[in-house]
Amino acid sequence: MVACILWFSCCILPRLHGATPVPQDTSGPNIFSFTSPDYYVLEDATNAWISVRMEPGNRGWSGAIDYSSLDGTAVAPADYGAVRGVLGITRFGVNAFAVSIVLDSEIEGEETVQLRLSPYVSSTVSRSNATLHILDAEGGRVSFRENTNSVRDSSGPVSIALIRTRAQGSLVVHYRTGARYEGTTAIEGVDFTPLNGTLVFADGETSKTILLPVFDDNTNGRSRTVRLVLSDDVGHARIGNGVMDIGIEDDLPPRLLITQSREQGLVLYWSASCADYVVERASCPSATGWETLATAYTIQNGACVLAEPIADLSSVYRLRKKR
Repeated sequence: MVACILWFSCCILPRLHGATPVPQDTSGPNIFSFTSPDYYVLEDATNAWISVRMEPGNRGWSGAIDYSSLDGTAVAPADYGAVRGVLGITRFGVNAFAVSIVLDSEIEGEETVQLRLSPYVSSTVSRSNATLHILDAEGGRVSFRENTNSVRDSSGPVSIALIRTRAQGSLVVHYRTGARYEGTTAIEGVDFTPLNGTLVFADGETSKTILLPVFDDNTNGRSRTVRLVLSDDVGHARIGNGVMDIGIEDDLPPRLLITQSREQGLVLYWSASCADYVVERASCPSATGWETLATAYTIQNGACVLAEPIADLSSVYRLRKKR
């Protein structure tokens, strides 16, 4: 009973008299931070865009922060344009300021610019420092020589050519076989060996080769694709044509030809590599009813001929590639 009276006095009675609840004090400044501790740009880009995020306090739906740059190993104005200014951001938003980049012809390697956020009016800073990495553009661009390729599954490892332009300095590029959602329809371990690695281009080197192992699955009529992908995950290389699709086709099976001789019975012959195939026989073409005949053969007029004629005229025959 006492609890009900207290609840009515505290919660209901003030409303009956027109009173409004007093909001809880949420005072605090807007909080700003760089979205990343590191930003990357090639020196042949016009600008590097530096993003900043704001989490609001009680200062309304917008705020501002002071930003500036400081020489690291890069020097303004020879390598970049120094910046200082105020950046405005709306609530829970992200905005960005630009740092202009200067292209030169010297091989300098990676250079850095230090970036800083400083408190402005009613603001504070969470991540106040970041680094801009300017990457040398003289390393050039890496691409697959071709967009597509097609091979037979019995051909062995496939040689994939990569080319590089403006081959000054060293350059690192990452390569991998794509996943099924990226366009690969071949099966890893059955049709090909998956790849995931890096290639290092030395100073002056303009070409590299990747070997993709493919397997013969001893089936006919199944086409599949392996997608190769280049990326700059390792060396921040510039990628040109970075996707290549390799079609894997089954070898077309040779035809088994049969002639009938009144004196000899059936004569079986085929035009293919004799040692790669055997002749099988079945009373009906079921999946498990095939038996392998003697594999001895002769070569006559460029064709493989089973050494012994077949007297059984009621069975069916086929060629099977040896595993």
